[in-house]
Amino acid sequence: MTGASWRVGDEIEGLYRVTRVHLHGGMGLVYRVRHLGWDVDLAVKSPRPALFRHPVGREGFLAEARTWISLGLHPHLCSCFYVRAVDGIPRIFAEYAAGGSLRDLLDQGRLRDMEPERALGFRLDLAIQVAWGLEHAHRRGVVHQDVKPANILLDEDGTAKVTDFGLSKSRAILAVEEGAAEGRAGVSVAVTAGGYTPAYASPEQVAGRPLGRRTDVWSYAVTVLEMFVGAATWGEGPNAPTTLADRGTAAAVPDRLARLLGRCLRHEPSQRPATMAGIAEELIDLHEHAVGPYPRTAPAEAALRADELNNHALSRLDLGEDTNAEQTLREALRIDPTHLEATFNSLTLRWRRGEITDETAVATMSVARTAAPGRWEGAYLLGQLHLERGDLDAALPLLREAAAADGEPEVGAVLRQAEAGTLGDRLEEHVLTRRGARTREERGTEWMTAASLSTDGRVAMTARVIRDPVPRNVRTYLFGYRRQPDRYPLHLFSLSPTDLRVVESEEAVTALDLGDDGRLAAWGTGTAVRVWEAGTDRPARVMTGSRGQASALRLGPGRSLLAGAVVAPTGEPNPILVWDVASGRTVLELTGPFDRIRSLAFSADGSLLASGADDGTVQVWDLRTGRYVRGLTSPDRLNAVAIGNGARTAVTGGHEALRVWDLDTGECRHVLGEAVEELWLHDALVLTATRGGDMRLWDTTDGRCLRTFEGHRDERARLLFANESLHMPVRIDPEGRRAHSVSNNETVRSWGLPRGHRAPLRVCRPRPHARVRQLDDRLRTLLAASESAAAEGDLPRALSSLSEARTLPGYERDASVVVAWRRLLTGTERVGLRAVWQARSITLPGEATFWYQDVAVSGDGRHALSTTRGHTMVLWDLDTGRAARTFALAEHGGDDVSCLAMTVDASHAVVGHASRDVRLWDLRTGTPVRDLGEPNSSWMSVAVDRAGRTALVHNGDGVLRLWDLAEGSRLRAFRGPSRTAHYAEGPSRRELEQVNAVSVSADGRVVMAALQYSGVVYWAGDRRRRRALEGYADRVDAVQVSADGRFAVTGGWDATVRYWDLATGRCLRLMAGHTHPVLGVDLTADGRFAFSAGMDEAVRIWDVTTGHCVHVLEGHTVLKRVRVSEDGTRAVSLGGDGTLRVWEIDLDVAVPEPADWDERAQPYLDQHHDGETFEDLLIRLRRAGLGGLRPEGVHQRLLRHRARPRR
Repeated sequence: MTGASWRVGDEIEGLYRVTRVHLHGGMGLVYRVRHLGWDVDLAVKSPRPALFRHPVGREGFLAEARTWISLGLHPHLCSCFYVRAVDGIPRIFAEYAAGGSLRDLLDQGRLRDMEPERALGFRLDLAIQVAWGLEHAHRRGVVHQDVKPANILLDEDGTAKVTDFGLSKSRAILAVEEGAAEGRAGVSVAVTAGGYTPAYASPEQVAGRPLGRRTDVWSYAVTVLEMFVGAATWGEGPNAPTTLADRGTAAAVPDRLARLLGRCLRHEPSQRPATMAGIAEELIDLHEHAVGPYPRTAPAEAALRADELNNHALSRLDLGEDTNAEQTLREALRIDPTHLEATFNSLTLRWRRGEITDETAVATMSVARTAAPGRWEGAYLLGQLHLERGDLDAALPLLREAAAADGEPEVGAVLRQAEAGTLGDRLEEHVLTRRGARTREERGTEWMTAASLSTDGRVAMTARVIRDPVPRNVRTYLFGYRRQPDRYPLHLFSLSPTDLRVVESEEAVTALDLGDDGRLAAWGTGTAVRVWEAGTDRPARVMTGSRGQASALRLGPGRSLLAGAVVAPTGEPNPILVWDVASGRTVLELTGPFDRIRSLAFSADGSLLASGADDGTVQVWDLRTGRYVRGLTSPDRLNAVAIGNGARTAVTGGHEALRVWDLDTGECRHVLGEAVEELWLHDALVLTATRGGDMRLWDTTDGRCLRTFEGHRDERARLLFANESLHMPVRIDPEGRRAHSVSNNETVRSWGLPRGHRAPLRVCRPRPHARVRQLDDRLRTLLAASESAAAEGDLPRALSSLSEARTLPGYERDASVVVAWRRLLTGTERVGLRAVWQARSITLPGEATFWYQDVAVSGDGRHALSTTRGHTMVLWDLDTGRAARTFALAEHGGDDVSCLAMTVDASHAVVGHASRDVRLWDLRTGTPVRDLGEPNSSWMSVAVDRAGRTALVHNGDGVLRLWDLAEGSRLRAFRGPSRTAHYAEGPSRRELEQVNAVSVSADGRVVMAALQYSGVVYWAGDRRRRRALEGYADRVDAVQVSADGRFAVTGGWDATVRYWDLATGRCLRLMAGHTHPVLGVDLTADGRFAFSAGMDEAVRIWDVTTGHCVHVLEGHTVLKRVRVSEDGTRAVSLGGDGTLRVWEIDLDVAVPEPADWDERAQPYLDQHHDGETFEDLLIRLRRAGLGGLRPEGVHQRLLRHRARPRR
C-alpha cells in the first residue's frame, strides 16, 4: 500500500494494518494501526503532504519529531516509540491511548454525569498527572506551546499522557501554506500562524513575544479551567481570567484551586508559578483535603534500554541525524553487546558506508545470533544480510529456520521471494580435474605457475610444473636419487562442451592470457611468446621481437592485438611490446624507466594500454599514437591494473590495497580493502582476488564492499605450507550477473552477483514506560538481594538472584549484572558457556606477515603482547583496545619477532627474533634482560611457566632447552626424536625432527613439543624419559599443557583437536569440527574448555568433558593463534590478516558444595612457591574452578605440604 493517505483495512509494508483513521486538526491524520507481528496497536501520526512541499515545513516537522523522540519514556507523556519513513515521508509511531482524549470526554459530557466528589477527584487526578508530564518535558528543555484537552490522552486505566510535543511550529507552517493556497491571510480554524490554539494561548503567544515554560503554565491552567466549566467559552486564551473571576460561571472550581489557577493566569509570565512540579504539589495537597489521600506517587523516567535506544537510533536516521543515530546504536551495544537488532542495524549501516566488509558484518552477526539461541530473529536478520550480499545459498536455510519458528509475516514473504530466485543466484562449481589428496612425499612436486579464465567462466587454462617425488627406499637412502627432468604442461579446459586439451611446453610458463572470450591463448616461456587458437590442432604462432622473459601478457579487445611486458637482459630497459596477432609482428615498442611489470590492461575500445609495476607506477599509453598519456604512482607494489568508465577511471591492486584513480586528474579517489593479487573491472564493479583466497566485489563509486566470496580459501590453506603460490584469476561476465574464478586445484567456481536487495533495518517491539520501569525496579531488587547474600556468604542465594536478573528481557548482559556475575566466579565452578561476543578488533601496525605473528595474554586478561612488523612489539590494553606500550626492539639490537611468550603478570616476555636469537625482555622498562642460548634458526618456539621462573626454548635444531630466567642458566636439554631425511641429490641421513610448537606446565615440570612428523612428545615427572602421544599421521602445530600439568590439548593437520591424559598418554577426547589444519590451541585454567584456531578461519570452543563444540567464532582470515585468560572470561585470537580480536566470554556457573579439600587442588599446591602469597594460591584455585574450597582447609594442607621433606 502506497499513497498520501491510508484507509481502514490497508496493509502498510506487510507490517501494519490500518484499523481506524482519526482527524488531527490542521496537522494531518492519526492512524490506529495493528502491528501484524507484535499484535499490538500503535498510533501513527502522519503529516499532510502539503507540509512536506514546503522546505521550511518539512524541516520544521523533522526538528519537532526529534524533540519528541528526545523526551524518552515517562508515564505521563505519550511515548514516541520510533520514527520511520513510509512512502518517503517520516511517520511518528507512538503509544496508542485506547481511552481517547480529554477533548472527547468534555465533548461527550462524561464529566458532568459524574457524582460531584468523584468528578472533583477525577479532575484533580488528571491535572496532577498532566503537571507531572509537563514538568518532565520542561526539565528536558522542551516547551509544549499548545497544551489543550485534545493533546491530553487517556489510557484505559485513567493514566493521562500529554502528546504532540513541539509539533505546533509545524502546524503553524502548514497553516501559512494552506492559507496562501486559498488566498487567505494564512490562518486556519484550529491553529494560528504562530502555531498555537487561540482558546488556550497565553498573552505572550498572542503578542508574538518570546515563550518559555510559563507559557505552558498558562495553557495548562486554561485546560484545567475548562475541565471544571465544561467548555472554552472565553474565545481566546487571554480572556480566560475573566471567566475564572465569574463565580457564577466557575462555581464548580474550588476556591483554593481558583486561587492557584489565578496565579497561573497572571498576565506577566514572571508572576506565574515557576514549575509544574510546584503546581502538582499544591494540587496533591488540595486532593488530600478535599477528596482524600492521593493514590499515585510522583513518577520517574524509565532508563532507556538497548531496545529503546535501537528504535531511537533508527528514528534519528530517518530524521537525518546520521551521526546521532550511530552514537545511539553504540550506546545500545554498550548496554547489550549482543543485542540482535542493534547489532544488525549497526553492522548494516557501517557496511553500507564502506567502513566494514560484508564478511565482517556476517561474522559479527553470527556471533550475536549464537548468544540468543531461542530467538528466530537471529536467523532472520543474518539471512537478510546474506540476501543483501547476494548469497542465496547461505540465506535460504536461515530464512527457513526463522519461518519454521513462527516468525512474523514478513519472514514468509521474504522466504518465498528467495525461493523463487528473485533475490539472488546459487553457487556453481565445476571441477576441471580430480586431484586426490597428495601424500607427504608428493607435496611440493607439482605446482601452478600461471592461470587464466574467459569472462563467461566457460574456458580456463593453467600452466604447471610437474616434478617426480623422491622415492623412499634403501637405494635412495644409500646412493641418493637422480631426479628426472621437470615437465611443463598447459591444460586448456572447456565447460561447454566439457573438454581437456594438454599442450606440452619445453620451459616453465611465466605469463598466460586467454583473452575475454577464451578463443585465443597467449603464453610466454623463456624469451618466446606464443599465441594459439585455443582448442584447435593448429600450432601456436611465435611473436617476434621479444628479447627477454615475459612477465605479463594481455590480449586486446577483438583479439587483434597482444601486449606483453618483457624482463630485458641486465642493463637494458624493460619494454612493453605490442604485437599484431594475425602476423606476429611487433607494431609498437613502449620504453621507459619501467620496473618489473606484473599486469597489463586495455581500455574497452582497445585504444589505451595501462601497465602496473613493482615500484607502484602505472603508465597509460595511447596505442593509436604510441604516446605516453598519464602516469600514476601507488605506494605499494602493483599486481593488477584495469581501465574502465570510458577510459576515465583506473583501478590498481597492490601489496597493500585496492585503489581507484581518476585518470583525468591523476587523483586517488578510494583506498579499499587489503592486498590484491588479481582484479577485474566491469562498469563500476571491481572484483578482486586476495592473498587469503577470497574474492571481493567492490563498488568503485562509493568504495563499498558488496560481497566477499569464499573463492578458493581451501586452496590457500593447502598452499600456505607448500612450495606453491596461489593463482586465482577472476572475471565478471559481460552481463554483470555472475563472478567466476579458477585456482590451483583447477576448479572453476561461479557466483551470482548481488541483485540490489536492501535489507530493511529492524525495529524492536516497543515497551511502555510501566513495563520498562517495572523491569528496572526488579533488576535493582535482585542485584541488592544478590549483593546482600554474597556478603553473608550465601552463594546459592546470591547466584539465584543474579540468575533471575539475567532472565529479565534486555538485562542479561547489563554491565552491572555482568560485573556482579563475574564476582561470583571466585566461589563457583564453570559448567557451561552462556554467550561469547567480540568486544573489539585491533589492527596490528605494519604489514601483516603470517610467519611473523604471535600473541600472548596476561593472566587477568587485561593485556596482550603482540608482534608487529618493523622491529616492534606492542603491549595492548584490552579494555580499551589501545597500545599501552610500544617496544622499539631495534634500539636494543632486536629485530622482527617470530614467536613470544609472556609471564602471567605481564612483567616479562621471552621473545624469539628473526635474527635467530632468543631474549628475555623486561616489559616494565622495555629493555632486554639477557640472551637465552646461541642463535641457530629462525624456526623457533618459546614458552614460559606461570611464575616466570623458567622458559622452554626451541632454537630450530630439534632440541628443547629449559632455562632459569633469574640466573640465565640452562637447566636441562630435551632431545627430540630423529628421522631419515631424503634428498634429491646425495644420500639420505638421520636428522632431529622439526619442532613446530612447545609448551611447559605452570610449575615447569612437564615439557611438550609438537612435531613435524611424529605427533607430540613430552617429558613429565623426573623429565628423563621421553614419551609420545600416539595417533597422529601428519604434522602437529599446536600444543598446550593444562594448568595442573595433568592434561594437554593438541591440534594438527588432520583438522582435529585432541585432549590427552598425560599420566597414561591416552587420548580422552578426539574433537572434530575444523575443516582445515589447526594452528593454535589453549585451555582455560580450570581445564573445562579448550580453544582452537586454524586455517578454516574459525575459533572453536570445546567442552572437554563431553568433546562437544559449544561455540564457533568467525571473522578472521586464516587464524594463527588463540589465547585465553586464566579466569576464562576473555580470549584473544590472531589472524593472518594482522587483526587481533578480543572476545568476552560469559560463563555459566554453579555453586559447589563447600569442602576443606579436593585432590584436584594438589597440583596447584605442588606448584606454589615461596615467592607467592597464600592469597595468590587461593586466586589460582578459584580460577581453576575450585572456589568451593574453604580457605582454612587449604591453609592446613599448605602447612602440611611445606612440612614435608623436599626431594
